[in-house]
Amino acid sequence: MHTARIVIGTVLALALSGISIVCCYIFGTHLAPGDEGRLYGVLGAVADGFKAILPIGIAVALASKQRARAGVGIVLFLVFTAYSFASELGLYALSRDAQATSTTAGKESLAFLKGERERIQERLKALGQTRPSGTIRGDIAAQRQNRLWEQTKQCSEATWSLPRTFCADLEKLTGELAAADEAEKLRTKDSELATKMEGIDLASVLKSADPQSEALGRLTGFAPSTIKDSLAILVALLIELGSGFGLFAATASAASAPVPVGRKPEKPKVSTVPSSARSAETKRLEKAEADGLRQFLRECVRTASGAETGAGELYEAYQKWASADGSEPIGATLFGRRLTDMGYAKAKRGGKVRYQGVALTKLRLAVNN
Repeated sequence: MHTARIVIGTVLALALSGISIVCCYIFGTHLAPGDEGRLYGVLGAVADGFKAILPIGIAVALASKQRARAGVGIVLFLVFTAYSFASELGLYALSRDAQATSTTAGKESLAFLKGERERIQERLKALGQTRPSGTIRGDIAAQRQNRLWEQTKQCSEATWSLPRTFCADLEKLTGELAAADEAEKLRTKDSELATKMEGIDLASVLKSADPQSEALGRLTGFAPSTIKDSLAILVALLIELGSGFGLFAATASAASAPVPVGRKPEKPKVSTVPSSARSAETKRLEKAEADGLRQFLRECVRTASGAETGAGELYEAYQKWASADGSEPIGATLFGRRLTDMGYAKAKRGGKVRYQGVALTKLRLAVNN
């Protein structure tokens, strides 16, 4: 179960790191056009990927007391985190602005088309009902076949009443034709505008440019712009905390608990271990008892969750205890073997062997003094 938790946590942490890396790359490509933008994108992605493993390196450096390395790692982590945080804020802003711009442009386009159609309708209303232009042209052509058309030299010399009446009627037909032509053009343009309006998705155009911010603003009382900025910061923090510390937290394993010493022996239980193995274990304990090691552990060592004691420090304390007790200490190699046989867990950190979950008691101070 413990291993499964580490594996699942590591996969999720790597997924968050991947999202953060992609955000840094995309934002970097917006900083400059062409190859230069792609270079900035790769630079940001590499730095963000390196950021994910820095906390582990910093923790190791601090554990091994390499303060200079830890300081450099902390500075790099802060710089990379600041750039990544700015990238995620910028990318969030670009996305929201693009959405708002698209919605605003759609609304403006729809408003323009509606205004044009209203203007056309007003003009058609002013022109009134008109006859088809073809019919009017036919009437004009028929009038020009009249002998008065030639007698008046195409209505340029209408000197008496009959020609003047004829030319006036012809002029009215010409005006009617102009109005009919204009009306037909307006109707054609109105039909084109109606077709364009039918092609607009009203659901997407009429919706709010930022419904999430506006809804949260109504609930909280804050301005939508404040909500928008707060959401951007929240998203960036989510990505940064997950990508920066997720891997470090997921790979942390609990220290193995040592076998406690100095407690009362439990009642003997029926064991399935072969008698030869039991006799070997008994002999190891008897040797530890004879060497005074078990007595040293009872007097000078206590169990403490999360504590660590260096192998050299523990053996040095044993030597001083043996000297004060007047007994001969065993060698360092045999000392370590006996502790391993007794179940004490150890791990190597910073090139040094350290026993897990044990700490020296105050009695050791008295021994040192």
